Amino acid sequence: MAVKRYGVQNPSANTETTLLTTNDPLLISVIATNKHASADADIRVFVIPSGATQPSEYAYITYDLQVNPGNSVETHRFAVNAGDTVKVSSSISDVSFSAAGIPQTDVLPADEVQVFTNKTISGANNTLTNIGNASLTNSQITLMGEQMDLGETVANLDYFQFDTASTPASAVGRLTWDDGEGTVSLGLKGGNINLELGQENIALCYNGTGSTINKGSVVYISGAQGQRPSITLADSDTEATSSKTFGVTAENIANGAEGFVATFGVVTGINTSGFTAGQSLWLSSTAGQLTSTKPDSPQHMVFVGYCLHVNESSGRIFVNPQNGYELEEIHDVLISSPSNGQALTYESATGLWKNTSIDALPLQTGNSGKYLTTDGAIASWGDISGAVYSADAPTSPTVGQLWIESDVDISAYSVYQRWTRTATGSETTFTGLEGTYILSYPSGLEQVYLNGVLLVRGTDYTATNGTSVILTSAAQSGDVIEILSPNTFSSASYYTKQEIDLLLTSIDGGGVTDSFTLALDGGTP
Repeated sequence: MAVKRYGVQNPSANTETTLLTTNDPLLISVIATNKHASADADIRVFVIPSGATQPSEYAYITYDLQVNPGNSVETHRFAVNAGDTVKVSSSISDVSFSAAGIPQTDVLPADEVQVFTNKTISGANNTLTNIGNASLTNSQITLMGEQMDLGETVANLDYFQFDTASTPASAVGRLTWDDGEGTVSLGLKGGNINLELGQENIALCYNGTGSTINKGSVVYISGAQGQRPSITLADSDTEATSSKTFGVTAENIANGAEGFVATFGVVTGINTSGFTAGQSLWLSSTAGQLTSTKPDSPQHMVFVGYCLHVNESSGRIFVNPQNGYELEEIHDVLISSPSNGQALTYESATGLWKNTSIDALPLQTGNSGKYLTTDGAIASWGDISGAVYSADAPTSPTVGQLWIESDVDISAYSVYQRWTRTATGSETTFTGLEGTYILSYPSGLEQVYLNGVLLVRGTDYTATNGTSVILTSAAQSGDVIEILSPNTFSSASYYTKQEIDLLLTSIDGGGVTDSFTLALDGGTP
């Protein structure tokens, strides 16, 4: 530190005069100069300690020290404390006194500037206060568990290093290291919330609902007030109260007050006793509440986040709202004036899916056993009037009549048999008796269904031996396996109707006059 002059006096002869009164601890010396041309001077320098009232309490530095004409003397350096008074006297009036020294404190006097170059300030309980702009240029300040109050703007810092082993208390406007969260924490307005930098998003919102919104409530934006979003308790009952779900309140927010809402990140200190760690959380039909049950239509599905820690008072959830969508909110779907019975169809000209009316079936009540027919414009139910078995087509067929050409020999017919089994565990192989039917099939002609979905041969299953089917992925308990297989029978060993007519005509001279019994299996009539 630089040496500074603290006092100058030219006292009258034999008069005790104050040279200086200290405000800070100092290390000083006093210089006395005899300006007289011929007379010697006897000088005294002494200290009156702060609070001293008796001469016996004074500390004399020099006592009647003789200074020859034209000469100067300097006392040894001595310490004075804050509040001490240094006094001087001389036997003649032509003597001047001056005091110079350096401060003995960690704080520089207000009017003193000290320049440091490549220096280190160390020690405990150090405080740097009211450091003006650009007073610390190209410098590194390392504070280990200390406090620095700059009181001014700090610009152009290369970096700011926190002590990651320190655990300072949080306060509004205070930036501290939070080792538990692994990031820097900023104390927000109100003193209830700390913003964990880089790990969460928080918005200051207004509550105008008429009552307090408790911490941990799910809210949506319902308007604006005082340049803040206005919030209301969200629920999954309607589109209006669910589609704008914003986040979860991070503190209690009184009616008419502002408070913080977490839109992304961790909310702590709430009751999560009804959930399990890692469980997905959804917007409940109860206003402002969370549920672990995924809503079903017509409830509106809004995913809110995850439960991180289960506790009645110190529970933690991770908030990341994801609002569900209505069908008409999908970008390539256009719904206009929907009505009952409509279907969604694709329109290639616009590239959009649109709601379209589908022609309804005729009334089904009272039309059991009939078939559906149309004249190209109107659909209706027709009666099935029976089959005509003849060589030629009927000349006047009735609607729904079936004609079977009798002069064509049909030697074989194919029908499908259905084999059904409900899985009871993680099964892959299906074979054997089920009901009254033992599984059998011509390889390559079978059809295998899992819960009504047709499986792909060679990809979803293997069927090569004609008696068993092996699934690629095991069926789960309750899955229904259906196997359709063609069953062929031959009519080659039977008479046709025409052949039977000819046979009967040849009996008894070409006519049948009496009743009789005809056995077709080779038995006795």
